[in-house]
Amino acid sequence: LLSLKAAVAASDLNSLLESEGQYTLLAPTNEAFEKIPRETLNRILGDPEALRDLLNHHILKSAMCAEAIIAGLTMETLEGTTLDMGCSGEELTLNGKPIIANKDVLATNGVVHFVNELLIPDSAKTLFELAEESEVSKSMDLFRQAGLSSHLT
Repeated sequence: LLSLKAAVAASDLNSLLESEGQYTLLAPTNEAFEKIPRETLNRILGDPEALRDLLNHHILKSAMCAEAIIAGLTMETLEGTTLDMGCSGEELTLNGKPIIANKDVLATNGVVHFVNELLIPDSAKTLFELAEESEVSKSMDLFRQAGLSSHLT
């Protein structure tokens, strides 16, 4: 978890995660960080606001153990967005995907679930990244062909 530790330290979230309260930390594994293109990860790590949004998107405003999670449960993140939590058999899911690698690691101020994918909120993405994931991906190809994609990144 060196990547997560470095990101938390760089964003000054240590004090929040050590404070009183009840949180759920969806802790990305090193493997999760490695799945992200190096250029994208470096951009987020170098942008304090995007990094804070990314990490806050991995913290739920309440402690939520696996047993309490039922299908269709919507939880709010500290970033202000929501994640759909559920279960598929024995596996916990986030936004319909079984990406929780290890669940219910208890702490004095909450619970940690380890996730094997980085959950990048829209606020931490460039215009180009957002567009590529949407219904305008063909338009993005035109921007790329015209040599204008740098304006959107």
